[in-house]
Amino acid sequence: GPPRATLFAYATLFRSTQAEAELHRFLDALQRYGFGDERVGREALSERFEILWSRVKILQQGDVGRGIDEIGVSPAIAATADTLRRTERRVMALGRDDAEERRNISAQFEKLAGPLRQATVRVSRYENRLLASRRDRLSSFYMQMTIYALGILLSGGILLVLLVLERRRSNELLRL
Repeated sequence: GPPRATLFAYATLFRSTQAEAELHRFLDALQRYGFGDERVGREALSERFEILWSRVKILQQGDVGRGIDEIGVSPAIAATADTLRRTERRVMALGRDDAEERRNISAQFEKLAGPLRQATVRVSRYENRLLASRRDRLSSFYMQMTIYALGILLSGGILLVLLVLERRRSNELLRL
Protein backbone atom coordinates (compact mmCIF):
# COMPACT_ATOMS: atom_id res chain seq x y z
CA GLY A 1 0.00 0.00 0.00
CA PRO A 2 0.98 3.68 0.04
CA PRO A 3 2.89 3.66 3.38
CA ARG A 4 5.07 0.78 2.12
CA ALA A 5 5.64 2.64 -1.15
CA THR A 6 6.64 5.74 0.79
CA LEU A 7 9.05 3.75 2.96
CA PHE A 8 10.44 2.16 -0.20
CA ALA A 9 11.03 5.59 -1.73
CA TYR A 10 12.83 6.86 1.38
CA ALA A 11 15.05 3.76 1.45
CA THR A 12 15.78 3.98 -2.26
CA LEU A 13 16.59 7.68 -2.15
CA PHE A 14 18.87 7.14 0.86
CA ARG A 15 20.68 4.27 -0.85
CA SER A 16 20.94 6.07 -4.17
CA THR A 17 22.43 9.09 -2.43
CA GLN A 18 24.85 6.83 -0.56
CA ALA A 19 26.06 5.25 -3.81
CA GLU A 20 26.60 8.67 -5.35
CA ALA A 21 28.49 9.91 -2.29
CA GLU A 22 30.63 6.76 -2.21
CA LEU A 23 31.58 7.27 -5.85
CA HIS A 24 32.93 10.71 -4.97
CA ARG A 25 34.70 9.36 -1.88
CA PHE A 26 36.34 6.69 -4.01
CA LEU A 27 37.44 9.26 -6.61
CA ASP A 28 38.85 11.44 -3.83
CA ALA A 29 40.72 8.49 -2.30
CA LEU A 30 42.05 7.52 -5.75
CA GLN A 31 43.38 11.03 -6.30
CA ARG A 32 44.86 11.30 -2.81
CA TYR A 33 46.45 7.85 -3.18
CA GLY A 34 48.12 8.98 -6.39
CA PHE A 35 49.38 12.18 -4.79
CA GLY A 36 51.03 10.18 -2.03
CA ASP A 37 48.72 11.15 0.82
CA GLU A 38 49.90 8.88 3.64
CA ARG A 39 46.37 8.68 5.06
CA VAL A 40 45.23 6.90 1.90
CA GLY A 41 47.18 3.71 1.39
CA ARG A 42 46.27 0.69 -0.71
CA GLU A 43 44.05 -0.62 2.10
CA ALA A 44 42.05 2.63 2.36
CA LEU A 45 41.67 2.75 -1.43
CA SER A 46 40.47 -0.87 -1.47
CA GLU A 47 38.04 -0.10 1.34
CA ARG A 48 36.55 2.86 -0.58
CA PHE A 49 36.21 0.62 -3.66
CA GLU A 50 34.48 -2.14 -1.67
CA ILE A 51 32.12 0.29 0.04
CA LEU A 52 31.13 1.77 -3.33
CA TRP A 53 30.54 -1.71 -4.70
CA SER A 54 28.41 -2.68 -1.69
CA ARG A 55 26.25 0.43 -2.16
CA VAL A 56 25.74 -0.38 -5.83
CA LYS A 57 24.88 -4.02 -5.09
CA ILE A 58 22.16 -2.90 -2.67
CA LEU A 59 20.62 -0.87 -5.50
CA GLN A 60 20.40 -4.01 -7.62
CA GLN A 61 18.80 -6.36 -5.09
CA GLY A 62 15.38 -7.00 -3.56
CA ASP A 63 12.70 -4.34 -3.27
CA VAL A 64 15.20 -1.56 -3.84
CA GLY A 65 16.41 -3.19 -7.07
CA ARG A 66 12.84 -3.64 -8.30
CA GLY A 67 12.13 -0.03 -7.45
CA ILE A 68 15.23 1.14 -9.29
CA ASP A 69 13.98 -0.78 -12.34
CA GLU A 70 10.49 0.72 -11.95
CA ILE A 71 11.86 4.26 -11.69
CA GLY A 72 13.97 3.61 -14.78
CA VAL A 73 17.44 4.32 -13.41
CA SER A 74 18.83 0.79 -13.50
CA PRO A 75 21.08 1.53 -16.55
CA ALA A 76 23.15 3.98 -14.48
CA ILE A 77 23.41 1.47 -11.66
CA ALA A 78 24.29 -1.36 -14.06
CA ALA A 79 26.97 0.81 -15.72
CA THR A 80 28.50 1.51 -12.32
CA ALA A 81 28.46 -2.18 -11.41
CA ASP A 82 30.03 -3.05 -14.77
CA THR A 83 32.79 -0.48 -14.25
CA LEU A 84 33.43 -1.85 -10.78
CA ARG A 85 33.73 -5.39 -12.16
CA ARG A 86 36.01 -4.34 -15.01
CA THR A 87 38.34 -2.26 -12.86
CA GLU A 88 38.54 -4.29 -9.65
CA ARG A 89 41.84 -6.03 -10.40
CA ARG A 90 43.35 -2.83 -11.76
CA VAL A 91 42.36 -0.85 -8.66
CA MET A 92 43.66 -3.54 -6.31
CA ALA A 93 46.98 -3.70 -8.19
CA LEU A 94 47.38 0.07 -8.59
CA GLY A 95 50.71 1.45 -7.43
CA ARG A 96 51.13 4.97 -6.13
CA ASP A 97 53.51 5.85 -8.94
CA ASP A 98 51.27 4.55 -11.75
CA ALA A 99 49.79 7.94 -12.69
CA GLU A 100 48.64 6.82 -16.16
CA GLU A 101 46.64 3.88 -14.82
CA ARG A 102 45.21 6.01 -12.01
CA ARG A 103 44.04 8.63 -14.54
CA ASN A 104 42.46 5.90 -16.72
CA ILE A 105 40.60 4.39 -13.77
CA SER A 106 39.57 7.81 -12.53
CA ALA A 107 38.26 8.77 -15.98
CA GLN A 108 36.09 5.65 -16.11
CA PHE A 109 34.53 6.42 -12.75
CA GLU A 110 34.17 10.14 -13.41
CA LYS A 111 31.95 9.27 -16.38
CA LEU A 112 29.53 7.68 -13.90
CA ALA A 113 29.10 10.78 -11.72
CA GLY A 114 26.57 12.43 -14.03
CA PRO A 115 24.39 9.33 -14.56
CA LEU A 116 24.45 8.51 -10.83
CA ARG A 117 23.48 12.11 -10.03
CA GLN A 118 20.62 11.89 -12.53
CA ALA A 119 19.54 8.58 -10.97
CA THR A 120 19.42 10.19 -7.53
CA VAL A 121 17.43 13.13 -8.90
CA ARG A 122 14.94 10.80 -10.58
CA VAL A 123 14.55 8.74 -7.40
CA SER A 124 13.98 12.00 -5.49
CA ARG A 125 11.33 13.12 -7.98
CA TYR A 126 9.65 9.73 -7.72
CA GLU A 127 9.63 10.08 -3.93
CA ASN A 128 8.15 13.58 -4.22
CA ARG A 129 5.35 12.24 -6.45
CA LEU A 130 4.62 9.48 -3.92
CA LEU A 131 4.51 11.98 -1.08
CA ALA A 132 2.28 14.35 -3.06
CA SER A 133 -0.08 11.49 -3.87
CA ARG A 134 -0.20 10.47 -0.22
CA ARG A 135 -0.78 14.06 0.86
CA ASP A 136 -3.66 14.37 -1.63
CA ARG A 137 -5.25 11.15 -0.36
CA LEU A 138 -4.89 12.28 3.26
CA SER A 139 -6.29 15.71 2.41
CA SER A 140 -9.33 14.07 0.81
CA PHE A 141 -9.72 11.78 3.83
CA TYR A 142 -9.53 14.72 6.27
CA MET A 143 -12.08 16.64 4.22
CA GLN A 144 -14.49 13.69 4.35
CA MET A 145 -13.95 13.32 8.10
CA THR A 146 -14.65 17.03 8.57
CA ILE A 147 -17.87 16.79 6.57
CA TYR A 148 -18.95 13.71 8.54
CA ALA A 149 -18.19 15.44 11.84
CA LEU A 150 -20.17 18.51 10.78
CA GLY A 151 -23.05 16.25 9.74
CA ILE A 152 -23.01 14.53 13.12
CA LEU A 153 -22.93 17.89 14.94
CA LEU A 154 -25.77 19.22 12.81
CA SER A 155 -27.84 16.05 13.38
CA GLY A 156 -27.13 16.26 17.11
CA GLY A 157 -28.16 19.92 17.14
CA ILE A 158 -31.40 19.17 15.33
CA LEU A 159 -32.16 16.32 17.75
CA LEU A 160 -31.48 18.62 20.69
CA VAL A 161 -33.84 21.28 19.32
CA LEU A 162 -36.53 18.61 18.74
CA LEU A 163 -36.02 17.32 22.28
CA VAL A 164 -36.44 20.81 23.75
CA LEU A 165 -39.58 21.39 21.66
CA GLU A 166 -41.05 18.02 22.71
CA ARG A 167 -40.28 18.75 26.34
CA ARG A 168 -42.06 22.08 26.13
CA ARG A 169 -45.02 20.44 24.44
CA SER A 170 -45.20 17.71 27.10
CA ASN A 171 -44.95 20.34 29.87
CA GLU A 172 -47.84 22.24 28.27
CA LEU A 173 -49.90 19.05 28.10
CA LEU A 174 -49.19 18.34 31.77
CA ARG A 175 -50.48 21.79 32.75
CA LEU A 176 -53.77 21.20 30.99
